[in-house]
Amino acid sequence: MSTEEDFRKFHNLTRKWKEETFLKSSIDEIESSVHYLQIIKMGKRVLPFIFQELRSEPNLWFSALKKITGQNPIEESHRGVVKLMLKDWLKWGEKHGYK
Repeated sequence: MSTEEDFRKFHNLTRKWKEETFLKSSIDEIESSVHYLQIIKMGKRVLPFIFQELRSEPNLWFSALKKITGQNPIEESHRGVVKLMLKDWLKWGEKHGYK
């Protein structure tokens, strides 16, 4: 269960992550940011916030979702097509109660 404190921490870390990686083009650099890794360490309680972010401003959340959930619902034919990958994760999220 997520708390107001989790919400604030997630959004603070997300803001710092985006500021830190704004001009970076390497996915490895973006996903190895200390702030991104701290979000992942928060675990399943941040999933509602990540799905909310996906709906409003799709970012590189796929790796975090995979690490937190242990799942990868992206269809093989959708890999590399961000719009379809996003659709697959949102479908998974809805199925698991993250609307």
